[in-house]
Amino acid sequence: MAAPTKHEWIVILPDHEGVLEQRMKVRQAHFDNLELRKEHGFWKLGALLETQPKEGETLKIKGSVMLAQAESKEEVMVALKEDPYYRSNIWDWEKVRLALDLLSITTVIYIYRKEVLTSQVEIIPVSSDYQR
Repeated sequence: MAAPTKHEWIVILPDHEGVLEQRMKVRQAHFDNLELRKEHGFWKLGALLETQPKEGETLKIKGSVMLAQAESKEEVMVALKEDPYYRSNIWDWEKVRLALDLLSITTVIYIYRKEVLTSQVEIIPVSSDYQR
């Protein structure tokens, strides 16, 4: 029996306005939660920054960007809902987006800016009833 097919899912998770202080309070719990899945290749991680920080400047984080290796949207959603940033209402869930089979980092920029995308990338709001 063949192993289930895994797909790459890019997940863009903007924060609510004004939650940077709360984000920093739960940041270590967020990292701890991600570690096991990261070790098994499920997550690759990053942050959305307002600006590129200068040396010695505090990070101005405004969200997260994650790449998941998963069989389905549902598997990604379960992992996201286990995260302390979700449970602490850091991420603005109405603005969270998933894209299946990411082509390149350029595509991420298009997704985030809501510009025209190629037909090979499908944007899926987390609230959709999408089934793969």
